[in-house]
Amino acid sequence: VVACSIPCQPAFQWTATDTVVCQGEDLFLQFSTNTEAVRLVNTASRSIDTISGLIYQIKSPQTDSCYTLILGEAGCDTTIHFCTTVNPRQSFEWAMIDTVICQGEYAQLDFSTNAQQIDLINQTSGQVVTDLTNNYELGPFASDSCYYLRLRNNQLGCDTLIEFCVAVYDTVTFTLNQTLPSSSTAMNGSLSIEPNGGQPPYQVNWSTGDTTKTIFGLAAGIYTLSITDANLNRTAVCRRNTDVAYLNFGVPSEAY
Repeated sequence: VVACSIPCQPAFQWTATDTVVCQGEDLFLQFSTNTEAVRLVNTASRSIDTISGLIYQIKSPQTDSCYTLILGEAGCDTTIHFCTTVNPRQSFEWAMIDTVICQGEYAQLDFSTNAQQIDLINQTSGQVVTDLTNNYELGPFASDSCYYLRLRNNQLGCDTLIEFCVAVYDTVTFTLNQTLPSSSTAMNGSLSIEPNGGQPPYQVNWSTGDTTKTIFGLAAGIYTLSITDANLNRTAVCRRNTDVAYLNFGVPSEAY
C-alpha cells in the first residue's frame, strides 16, 4: 500500500486593506493565512517581494498598479489578484505671499492650483473660510497667526494641506517734544522724539538730513521724519512716515 499525500491549498482572508490611496500615502495589506510562504508580484514590473508577517506596506505608490499574492509552495499555490488606485494630489504653487507684515496690514495670498475647492483654516480659532479665491486679502493682523490651506478634490477625496504662518511686527510709534523758536526769524527751535514699539535699535531720518533723535537750530516751518526699526533687514519693514512733527511758530495755518 502506497500512501499519497495531497497538498491543501492555503487558506486566505483579507483582514484590512485599502486599495484606494492618495499620492504619497502608503498602502497597507493586512490578511490572515495558514502558510508562511507569501510572495507579492507586481503585474507590470514582475518584481517579486517575499512577505514575512501578516501586514505588508507598499510605500508611496505613485500610479495605479495591479498585484498578485502567491500563497504556498510545492506546486499547490493560491493566487490572489488585486489592483490599487492612486488618486493624484492637487498641484499648488505660491505666486506671491508676504508672511512678514506690520500691525494692521493685510497679507495677500496669490497662488495657482488645480484644486476644485480651497479652504482657509485658522489653526488657533479653527475658523474656516471656504471657496477661497486667488488674490485673497487676509487680515488685518494684530498678532502672529498660522493657517492651513486645504486643497480639495471632491471627486477623489484626496486633500492636500499647505501650512503657512504670518509674522506680525509691532508698529513703530514715537512721542514728540518741541521747543519753539523765540521769534519768526530766529533759528533756535528744536524737535526731539522718543521711538516706541517695534524692535530697537531705531533709525531716524529727518527731512533736514539729520539722523539723531533730537535736532536743534530750527526755524519755524514744517519738518517730517521717518523711523525704521531693526526689522529693516527682514522681508518687511515696520516704519512710520509722518508729517506730524513740525514747528508752527510764525507759519500761516494754510501752509500745512
